[in-house]
Amino acid sequence: MAGLLVELVETVPGVRGDRVACAADGRWAAAERRLVVLDSGEPIAATVPLDGGLRFTAAGDALLAGTQRLELPARAWAAPPDPVPGVAPGAGPLEISAAAWDGAGHALLVAAQRALPPDGGGEPRPGPDAWLTLLDGRAGTALGQLWSGGAPGAPSVAVEDGVMAAALHGRACIWWAGEAHELEAWGIGVVALGDGGRLLAATASDGTVWLARGGAPPREAGEGSALVLAAAAAAPVVAWARGDEVVVLRAGATAALPVPGARAVALDPAGTRLIALDRDATLHVAAVRG
Repeated sequence: MAGLLVELVETVPGVRGDRVACAADGRWAAAERRLVVLDSGEPIAATVPLDGGLRFTAAGDALLAGTQRLELPARAWAAPPDPVPGVAPGAGPLEISAAAWDGAGHALLVAAQRALPPDGGGEPRPGPDAWLTLLDGRAGTALGQLWSGGAPGAPSVAVEDGVMAAALHGRACIWWAGEAHELEAWGIGVVALGDGGRLLAATASDGTVWLARGGAPPREAGEGSALVLAAAAAAPVVAWARGDEVVVLRAGATAALPVPGARAVALDPAGTRLIALDRDATLHVAAVRG
């Protein structure tokens, strides 16, 4: 029986972005704060900041960037309501620290914190300074507030098939079946959900990659060199950056693809295609086999 293989298919130079996504049919996209680039090479400017994650809908009819939705193939931005007022009504001006859509393009998980005055001063206000709220992204209405507390807000969030996760104050927090759990690991900066929300992946500031399935205790999966992590939405496959390579883990086996200084990675929903963007703005497309 052949082992796990990650085989380079092509490289695409000059791709702008700080995050990437891969669709079920192999299409890819990259994004930065006010721009997305599709695999046709077409750049599309955004009218608002794209603060948050990047993914295709499961149907492949839209690209979900931050809190926004780019309709495909029309290449037109939809006009969803501003989600910020629904995160913490009456809290005043907020800044989004992380956001992620589910694969259906309906649920939107938003982490936000109270915006500082321009001079950085001002009197402290009573109550929480940061919030994590699940919203109906199409309507902009809150479905439930998962957490509130002191700033800063969560730097990374994920949502998959009704499961939510967030990196909160160095801990990985996950909401399975309506119940909140915390991973027994510290220094968590990035979280990802895979396999229909049954698999939680997280990376810590010391480079440790953690995996947890269901309510089971987390286990160390390996070491990385950066907070660069991805999970396949519909399969138990995870990828992370380590030195000048990207490691893919599936069914207990690992394989690596040489990628100099990977700054963003993504997997297609089935975990059969890997996308990685390196420090020189070259996009690597690879097949995951075995």
